[in-house]
Amino acid sequence: MNGNKASSDFTEELENKVNTTKQDENLRRKYMLISSFEMDAKRTGKKEVLIETIENMKHENFDNNMISKITGLSIEEIEKLESKTSSTESLN
Repeated sequence: MNGNKASSDFTEELENKVNTTKQDENLRRKYMLISSFEMDAKRTGKKEVLIETIENMKHENFDNNMISKITGLSIEEIEKLESKTSSTESLN
């Protein structure tokens, strides 16, 4: 791998499988799809944590200017998140 000859049967087999996988367009597409799902999941998780943090700050009477300074979000982004959470809460 990486220009070096495989040093054992295991690494040679692994190298062969990697090369086969690289050449298989179907497997490459599946890998890219999995990667995009993982990135979406991470973004969703981060957004949920951010919303929870903003809710906690609001509960502690932080104003939007202070929340903006702490989170790095604009006032508009904070208000947008607030409106999404309040509309979601009204559905529950």
